[in-house]
Parts: sequence; C-alpha cells; structure tokens
Amino acid sequence: MSAPPFKRLRVLAIDHEGGHGGSSRSLYFLLSDMDRRDLDIEVWCRRPSDLTADYAAIGIPCRVAPEIPLFRAQNTLRYTVRTLLEGVSQLLRRRRALQSLARSARDFDVIHFNYESLLLFAAWLRRKTDAAFVLHMRHCPRPSVAVAAQARAFSRVMDRFVFITSNERDRFAEVGGDAARGTIIFNAAAAPKAAAPHPDVPRDGRLNVAILANGQYDRGLDRAIDICVELAKRHRRDKFRFVVGGDATLSPRDPAPLGELARAGRTLADYAADRGVGDMVLFLGHVKNPEAVLAAADMTARLTRRNDPWGRDVIESLAAGLPMLATGTWDGFLRDCVSGWLVGQFDPVACADRLEWAEKDRGAVRRMGEAGRAHVGRVCDARARASDLREVWRVAAVQRGARVPVADFERMGISARYEP
Repeated sequence: MSAPPFKRLRVLAIDHEGGHGGSSRSLYFLLSDMDRRDLDIEVWCRRPSDLTADYAAIGIPCRVAPEIPLFRAQNTLRYTVRTLLEGVSQLLRRRRALQSLARSARDFDVIHFNYESLLLFAAWLRRKTDAAFVLHMRHCPRPSVAVAAQARAFSRVMDRFVFITSNERDRFAEVGGDAARGTIIFNAAAAPKAAAPHPDVPRDGRLNVAILANGQYDRGLDRAIDICVELAKRHRRDKFRFVVGGDATLSPRDPAPLGELARAGRTLADYAADRGVGDMVLFLGHVKNPEAVLAAADMTARLTRRNDPWGRDVIESLAAGLPMLATGTWDGFLRDCVSGWLVGQFDPVACADRLEWAEKDRGAVRRMGEAGRAHVGRVCDARARASDLREVWRVAAVQRGARVPVADFERMGISARYEP
C-alpha cells in the first residue's frame, strides 16, 4: 500500500514580547526571509504592536493573545517562586480563554516558542496537542537550582531546541538540559531600513555613542554614566554623548544607589545629573524605530553585566556599519580591534581610552564599521538562517509523526526517517 502524499507544514510561532523587544524582531526577520512555499505560518503575540501590521504585509496571520501566562527562572529563588505563583494564577484565571487557544493550537504540526518565559504555557499545552514543540533559547542565565529545574522541565516538554549561540547551548547542558536535541542558529541580520537620523539627537560634532537597552540592572546603562564621569575628569565632556534608546526606569530591587533612586521615584537621567554628567547622556525613552537612533550615531555600546556580547543590538549595530564597544569576551559577532572593542570586565578607564581614540580617528571608526557589516552579513545572513530554522521544524515534525517533505537531515547531523 502506497504512503499518503506529503502535506504542507503548519507552524505556529508564539512571541511573548509582541514587538516590544529584540526577540520579537529576531523572529520577524527570520520569518520574513523564509521560503514559505510549502509552509503555513501563523504568529501569536502576547502584546499588540506595529508588528501585527508588519506580519500582515508579508502574508502571515498574527493574533494578539494577552492571556498567555509567562514564567521564567529568575536570579533569586524568592523571585522565581513569586513569578511562578503569578504565572500559575494567570493560568487558572484565564483558563477559558486558554482552552480556546488550545483548540486552535491543534491545527498545527509544529509550535515554535520564541522565548524561555513561555515554559508554563508550553507545559500546560503539551497535554492538549500532538504538535512538535520547538523552543528558541535566547537567554543565558546564571546557574542555579531554579535554572537547573527549568532546564529539566524544558527537556521533558520540548522536542527540539534552537540556541542563538554556543553560549546558550553550553549553559543549558551545564545545568542538566538535553542540549543534544538542539541546533545553533544565529539571529538574522536583516538589511537595515533606510531611516533619517532621530530628530532629537544633535549632530554637533560630538561622538554619538548609541545604546539600545532598557534600565534593567543587568543591562548596565549606569555604566555609561561611569564612563562619562571618567571622560569629564579628562576635560573631554564636550566631545562625547551617549544616546540611550530604551526605558530608563530603575527597579526598587536594584543594588544601591540605583534601588534607592527607584524607591524615590527617580530615574537614570536623575542619576546622571546627580553625578554631574547629565549633559553627556541623552535619554530618548522607548523608541519604535531603533534604526533612526543608529542613523544618528557614530558607534554603539553594550555594557551589560552578563558577559554576553551577542544580543540583537550587537547584530543590528554591525549590520548598520557601526562599530561597538562591549563588555564580554565571546567574539563570534564583534571582533576586538576589528569591528569594535571587547573589554572583558567593565573598566570605565579602559572604555574611556577607547572612546578617546575613536573620537580622534573617525575614519578608522568608519572602517571598523564596514568590517563588522561584512562579517555579520556572512554569519547572520537572514535567508540562510531562516532556511536553518525551517529544517529544524521539519525534523521536529517528522520525529513527532507528521508527514511532511524532508530535506537533508544528515547535513544537521540528524537521522529522522519514517516508515511508509
């Protein structure tokens, strides 16, 4: 008896941010460059944004589903338990709406969870659909009991994993996750949109250093202020400006003095003013069009406390031809003294040294930017990375039992054939 014909692969992608962060943009760039001739893709976003219209423009249905609960292991056990209880509460209170989502989810062969915070929803949904589950792992958390428990839960619930770099894969394996079922796919570097420079950023001869991040403590925005203080000591305050595209709100849980400022209702802008460098940092708040900020910048910076110089902002900076100053050591995207600077552990003196050099030799800065653009264009090519993700979905679907066309599994080191 002959086997039934192949069918189109039906994929549901769930985006926890809904256009309000880097993971949303990364997913959109992959889907927009994907060969969809034998795929039917739908996206669910937890939050409304312009991304809904962007997906419609490329023929991908996008549904806003705010009822989806979130949970992810946090830096402390107390905070992890608190967020878990909040997630479970949401799951119980919204069960009628979630049951409706579950019925819709049964129409798909593959469900792609775009971030680790969707664990609770995935675990609940696992019992209600036979679809293959794929998790896009974008976070590299510090090892802890909670993170290890989360890794074990993911390994039970998910069929396959996508890691954005080897760092996420290695950390997942370190805490006990089944990393062998994973594939490394770099985020896509989409061609930068043509954008006019942000109108609020002066072009007055200063070296404009853009930072695309919010005020979360690990993002290290306060470190830009430390660098400004060092530059001011050198009587160079009129030569530099940090331009921050992101929410500058602080958290009461931040260490002193930032937590104290937050409890007093103050922000990072107040912190810069208190330290005498308010004129060296321009806070734009949340920006819908980060390309405009990059268009107004000479270079960028990423000063996180997480040793992770591989985020969405790194790729977008290099793709725009802007070198970056970053903390950390991994050089898969940003290469030290070639397309910017990797300074390892944060040191405001070392950072100020590099910025002074950049301010004095703008031509070298432009050449570094072009080197970064060429490199990231190769390793983060959007069409190639979208093809990689497409094959992961096919492998997951076949391994789960769907009958879909299968490409070259051996290329991915996977043996996944089915019997007729």
